[in-house]
Amino acid sequence: MLWRATEPRTATSPRSLRGATLGQLLEEYTSETGVSGVSYGPLARGPQVAPTERRLTGGHPVHGTTHDENAATLGGMAGHAGVFATADGLADYAGVILQAWSADSAFGAYVRESWESAVRVDQATHRGLAWLLADSGLVYHHGFTGTSLYLHPQTGRYLVLLTNAIAYGRARVGLAEVREVAASLFA
Repeated sequence: MLWRATEPRTATSPRSLRGATLGQLLEEYTSETGVSGVSYGPLARGPQVAPTERRLTGGHPVHGTTHDENAATLGGMAGHAGVFATADGLADYAGVILQAWSADSAFGAYVRESWESAVRVDQATHRGLAWLLADSGLVYHHGFTGTSLYLHPQTGRYLVLLTNAIAYGRARVGLAEVREVAASLFA
């Protein structure tokens, strides 16, 4: 995740982002904030890596590789897909984001700006920068595979939802209902 430390053309930094991969930037961010259990793939198959889907009928499930074709074309890393995380890693991330929300820092300003409404989605929901914003104050993000992260900045509460919704196809049967229940926990 990147944020602006200064206004453009007002200061210089010895650190250049040119040539840094998303994986390197994520690694730097997680080491600076103490967040662990979050990385870009590909990941080695093992007990901590859930299969994401079967790409070919009767084929073996895909492990540790992004399901998203566009991200796969980019080597498995893209701004919208390709991150793998444990529940503990996302809980750490949620804590960092919620703490930043109220902080007087460049990162805090970035978080607050990303939670500003850019467009109305429906009667009770807006879209910010990569986040959905409920009129109730709930801020959340859904991943295609069935992951969700819910944050409630006013209370400091969060919920991490990790499912394997596309393991047997992309229909994601029942996922909308599970997400509705998750969001209702903040009402």
